[in-house]
Amino acid sequence: MILIATYCSRDKAADPGKLPAIDRYLSRRIQAVYRAAISVGAEFRILSGKYGLLKASSEIPHYDLLLTSADVPRMSARIAEQILQIEPTCAIFCSRTVEQDPQVRPYRTAFSAACSMAGVEFTVVDMPENEMRAESIAELIKKFLPS
Repeated sequence: MILIATYCSRDKAADPGKLPAIDRYLSRRIQAVYRAAISVGAEFRILSGKYGLLKASSEIPHYDLLLTSADVPRMSARIAEQILQIEPTCAIFCSRTVEQDPQVRPYRTAFSAACSMAGVEFTVVDMPENEMRAESIAELIKKFLPS
């Protein structure tokens, strides 16, 4: 099974109580990667700076936390445990580049380190800045899927 993940977003639905992660995060990127993952038959997760890897259906409250480089060692270990529970054959992390958004660096670093700790081969797919269509993202992802 293939794991496809992307990082959370600062913009969140402010509804009180808990919402599924896919509804809490207000991000075209997350929605597009989610639909792309489904279209290629992959397992999907959202990397939260607070919770680690979340299923789209994971219910979470509103929060505000940005993963920092100081958090990477702790979060990498947590993500590695979560990856081991998923048991993927490989992992793909869909992300904007650090040049497009410097705040993604800790998320990319934590996911990379976690995959290494879990012994899972991984790839980072750099997403075009203005292309957030699921079909386009699925085509990018397909280039990295095992044959």
